[in-house]
Amino acid sequence: MWYSNNEELREWVVLQPGWIMNAVYRIIDDVELQNRHGLILPADFERLWSDGFYKGRQNVLKKMLQVFKIIFPQKTKKNTFILPARLLSIPKESIWPRDGVSLRLQYDYVFMPRGLVNQR
Repeated sequence: MWYSNNEELREWVVLQPGWIMNAVYRIIDDVELQNRHGLILPADFERLWSDGFYKGRQNVLKKMLQVFKIIFPQKTKKNTFILPARLLSIPKESIWPRDGVSLRLQYDYVFMPRGLVNQR
């Protein structure tokens, strides 16, 4: 794996993608992150990636997780990230009923406004 178009990752070539996948699973499967509903604090990266394979490479791994769209930086706190895979789903009492009277809005655009859809 090589990201030549990414300034921070262009100097890294990963010959064994399993190395990255194991780092991803450490984040996703961590009980503390699950209990915090996907909120990743700076100390979590050090705690989860402190052994020989990952030591000193936390910034590269964080950037790769952002490129893969697995984690996203939290806008209000620096060096804190969100793991959407561990966010709470909508509680049943907050879901609107499908029966009964409801209001439906439909917008028709001649073009797609920028930022309306995040993924390509």
